[in-house]
Amino acid sequence: MENKTIFVDFDDTLCLHKYKIVVYNQSIFNNAKFASKKMYQKSSANILLIKYLEEQQKQGAKLILLTSSCSKMLEIKKYWLKQCCENLIFDDYISVSIDITKTEIMLAYSKFYKISQSNIEFIDDSCKERWEAEYHGIITYNPQIIANAFFLSNFNK
Repeated sequence: MENKTIFVDFDDTLCLHKYKIVVYNQSIFNNAKFASKKMYQKSSANILLIKYLEEQQKQGAKLILLTSSCSKMLEIKKYWLKQCCENLIFDDYISVSIDITKTEIMLAYSKFYKISQSNIEFIDDSCKERWEAEYHGIITYNPQIIANAFFLSNFNK
């Protein structure tokens, strides 16, 4: 049986923002450590989702970070993940440009690696992103639903 592949969004899915991040000075991208601290200082990790993903990985799931950002921003996000989620290790990191959708990436990835679409899951806070993926047969989850379910399943133990 093929293990599942879980694509996970970053902003407001893994990393919960208390305010909108705006970049006023492009030089911030020169140092991922500085940029991560500056940009995400008031953000927090979605601990319940992260614990859920760690459990899924222990069960053999492949985890892929799928985020809408440029390559420099992806490096900043990877640095944040290392600092805030040290036990969560992604198998791959993909940044999506404006010219291609997350769904197109997942479909191409599944075709290239010969992964059945029934073994792909997508976790994203965006209804629009989830709707498009569902339209193409990909199973999707709202991160808050997973966090709540994970909390309740562990609370009742």
